[in-house]
Amino acid sequence: TITVRFSLVNPNVPATPNASSNSPICEGETLKLFAQSLTTNVTYAWTGPNNYSSSLQNPEIVNAGVNRTGRYKVVAKANSCVSDTGYVDVVVNPNPIVNLGADPAPFLPPATQQLNPQITNGPISQYTWTPTTNLSCTNCPNPTAQIYSSITYRLTVRNNNGCTSFDEIRFTTLCERSIVYIPNAFVPSVGGPNAVFKIKSVAPLTVKHFRIFNKWGELIFERANFPTNDNAYGWDGRVNGTVVNPDVFVYTAEVLCENGTPIFLKGNVTLLR
Repeated sequence: TITVRFSLVNPNVPATPNASSNSPICEGETLKLFAQSLTTNVTYAWTGPNNYSSSLQNPEIVNAGVNRTGRYKVVAKANSCVSDTGYVDVVVNPNPIVNLGADPAPFLPPATQQLNPQITNGPISQYTWTPTTNLSCTNCPNPTAQIYSSITYRLTVRNNNGCTSFDEIRFTTLCERSIVYIPNAFVPSVGGPNAVFKIKSVAPLTVKHFRIFNKWGELIFERANFPTNDNAYGWDGRVNGTVVNPDVFVYTAEVLCENGTPIFLKGNVTLLR
């Protein structure tokens, strides 16, 4: 018979810690873990997804990704004794991804643009367009924009998990400080601003050439190297001094922007009587 005598040095095992977190969160946010044991003077040991470990009581994971989703475990230690395991399940939701596409090439205003974002990680519960300038709606997925000058639109979306994301698209216009306008009709037999068919702009620009053709393609009017907004260089509805009958005519023009960039215009104008 062999008799062995032993002494229980640490009779009290630490209480199982209560584990909690600020989950659910969105990716990119800070994941916060919390542990609390009823036993005083204990240390903590956390383990979790992707080989996570920490000896802090309340550790934080900055810029958490969706790969941090999973079960986190924590034990309390005191006098070489280890408690049972407390755990908390964590969810890191993915942010939506918004793509408004590439910025289009510069164009002449005014123009109508349909905004068609491509969005993943939905469903989307909220759409917010900024600025609201000249948009058909500001809280819908596909507004129509009336573009009169250069502008950048931003779309911010929120999905059903409360996660947000945004993207921007830039529209760049030509001659944005001097929007060019050519009317589509004029009445030469009466006075007033519509009695002469001319090229208009907010600020003066140089017109390199301005030509008008009849329906048979014959050149009936031409001017070159003159300023916009000048009646002296507009067409009064006469050909060789004779008033022409009401009809539809074709015009072409080349106008220089403030920076010297040429823009080429073509369209129809109706002569009325």
